[in-house]
Amino acid sequence: MLRLIGIMISIGLADSINPSTVAPALFVAGFSLPSASLQRVFAIVELMRAVAAFMIAPIFAHLALTVGGSLDAGTAIALWIGLGLALAGGALGVVIYALGGARPQTPDIERFVAGEAPAWYSPPLLAKVRRGMTASLPATENAD
Repeated sequence: MLRLIGIMISIGLADSINPSTVAPALFVAGFSLPSASLQRVFAIVELMRAVAAFMIAPIFAHLALTVGGSLDAGTAIALWIGLGLALAGGALGVVIYALGGARPQTPDIERFVAGEAPAWYSPPLLAKVRRGMTASLPATENAD
């Protein structure tokens, strides 16, 4: 039972305890929008992360208790499923990035802080594979 409690706590709270995995994603998402929208971006990303983390924990707990014949076997199965989900999520992120046509850019922090425009250009989702979409920088952007 102690292992089951440990799994539930680690799934639900690991990201909150280790914010080093969340902060870069927040800024990457935030730099794609004007600075006035930054608070909304942070709020929605945190909400989605928390809901996902706390929604999956009871499912893993149920798997650990009911699958595999014993708590140890069920826990191992639940952990393998969690690893698979994490790897699939990482691969999906890489595929979306690659198919979006984005390229590394230097953020224009001064323009972002002044509220004039986003810190960098973010192409439309899957711009490389959608017809009529271009993933290149707009003419007003500098090509840093």
